[in-house]
Amino acid sequence: MKKLYPIFTVILLLIFSLQTIGQKNKSNDLLLEIAAEVSQDSLTNYILSLQNIGTRYAMADNTKEVALWIKGKFDSFGYENVMLDSFLLDHNGMQVMQYNVICRSDSIYSHKDYVLLGAHHDAITYTTPVDSTPGADDNASGVAGVLECARVLKMHGQNSKKPFHFATWGAEELGLHGSINYVTKYMQMDSLPVFYINLDMIANSTDGNRKIDYSVSEGLGQLIEVAANTSEIIPVNSSYSGGSDHVPFRAADVPILYFAENNFSEYYHSDNDRLENLEMDFATEVVKGTAAAMYYGAKALPLTQIIEVLNAGEGDDLIVTWEKQSEAVLYKIDIYHDGNLIRSLESVNDSLYIDDLPFGQPICIELYGVDVDSLAGLHSRSCIELSNIPEQLTVSSEMNLDEINISWSKTLPLDADNVIVERKRKDEESFQQYDVIAANSGHIQISNHESGFWDYQLSLTDSDGLESEPTNAYIFSTQTKNDVLVISGQLGGYDNPTTDDVIGFYEEIMPLKSHYFLNSSTESKYLPILQNMEVVIWNTFSATRPRFYLYTDLIRTYVENGGKLILFAKDLPKHFDPNYSEGDLFQPESWLYKLGVTSMLENNGARLKQLLHSSGLAADVDPEKLPESFNGSLPNIDAFVPNMNSSVVLTYQSL
Repeated sequence: MKKLYPIFTVILLLIFSLQTIGQKNKSNDLLLEIAAEVSQDSLTNYILSLQNIGTRYAMADNTKEVALWIKGKFDSFGYENVMLDSFLLDHNGMQVMQYNVICRSDSIYSHKDYVLLGAHHDAITYTTPVDSTPGADDNASGVAGVLECARVLKMHGQNSKKPFHFATWGAEELGLHGSINYVTKYMQMDSLPVFYINLDMIANSTDGNRKIDYSVSEGLGQLIEVAANTSEIIPVNSSYSGGSDHVPFRAADVPILYFAENNFSEYYHSDNDRLENLEMDFATEVVKGTAAAMYYGAKALPLTQIIEVLNAGEGDDLIVTWEKQSEAVLYKIDIYHDGNLIRSLESVNDSLYIDDLPFGQPICIELYGVDVDSLAGLHSRSCIELSNIPEQLTVSSEMNLDEINISWSKTLPLDADNVIVERKRKDEESFQQYDVIAANSGHIQISNHESGFWDYQLSLTDSDGLESEPTNAYIFSTQTKNDVLVISGQLGGYDNPTTDDVIGFYEEIMPLKSHYFLNSSTESKYLPILQNMEVVIWNTFSATRPRFYLYTDLIRTYVENGGKLILFAKDLPKHFDPNYSEGDLFQPESWLYKLGVTSMLENNGARLKQLLHSSGLAADVDPEKLPESFNGSLPNIDAFVPNMNSSVVLTYQSL
């Protein structure tokens, strides 16, 4: 089945296509112009100047001098917002102040929406690094690339909607300290870049070899193509992607692009890492590609979010849907099979039916928006294996006490027929058919639903009688919102209570009202039903395997809608953030503070004080109830202290 476009849509597509071709040619010319402005003489002078400083070793006493020289170069290009960002490095018992150099563009747009290019400026040798670290390739070459891109892009980025920012990092050789410090600080300010490009050792080549290793995040692959098309480099996808300043950005979910030489320098970390041993023609080509990719990434439309790619029913067709972007005038869809481009299509809508594809074969879609005032957008990618068997439904459920609504995606195969609804109680073995609903209705609503835990499964059938795999939904129905749910997390550890112990404890103290128990490790699929509970008690121990932090969005919604939550746990901050190390969870802008949690104190006010083994103090406890190894003392227990906005749900006095 083919989708026929109205004649005016075809005309629009033709007009936009002609505009796009003209704009694309203009944009490509601009990228080549930017690349041509990169100067090999400038790169050579930057590297020689950094080499001649003498040492750039992080533990030397001239770290500020190095940073000030780099800052001076950014200043000379006309940037007005350049600063030294200091941090204290403690290395082998010695403390030395370190300096990142941060150069922000003069764009009129928000600093929270920027792209960043960086390289480390420190160096090291295996001999006498305090006295001499020429570090021409590692990494004066990367710093020179950052400086030259900053000089060239100063002429093109004044009003870029994604400003160009630049940075050079201190103390990379001793553990990525500069970039880690930046990511930690700017993450707290919610001000990490849209993407980060890292240059580390880009000036060693052999016999005219133009290969450059790269590592790239999904969605930024187009930048590699731009770099290759605007320079003589030959990008090689590297299996090694660690060990430099892109790592902390990637760990913080910032998309990255990392360039490093393919022919690794034989003078690495030695006194012979000097300008005369570099291949400056090669370094110049790398910087040309970097400058063009940086510009393209900042100016291009962001990734167009693909909502769904599903089989359309015949085994050789599919339907793709996506989120429209306000600045996109049309969308391009490239179709790949076995890695080969087999078709390119365009649309001004937010979905497209595509047929005449290889029957039953894996197909990949690359989708991007096009703006007549900019370059084509970054590419989103999604793959599917074509089949005439209906796809599983995408299902969501809403629970309003005993009124239940289960919905499914309205994007369906063209031959979709019915949805078969089956259900069973949580502890029953088999499903029973409950109803058959027309697929295009999009939902089933049940009023006066029977109380309790329910498993639903929904299957889609088509006009040929073929049936999809079932999709599950989980329901808790109740007449009034006054039930208690106890969730037992990972307990573990020597002499800690088992899940049965915890359940037995709560059975004894639970008020005379309906209550239920779930194990978060084995019954996590049921956790969305907590929204119909009056009280949720989450009892866990180990901060590394509690599953609590996986559901903070669910829990936040529950509490904001009036639900009451008690969390008993060890190392409470890590239950909200597994990477938590230090700091304050309860800043006025944090969701914990807004929910009424303002502090956390050790539980030293309890009737039974808990003391550290190493404190030398003994608690007033019955030693027969403790293992001998505890010596009459118990580990510390952390507890949240409620503020005036909270209310008591349950109290329990320890015996």
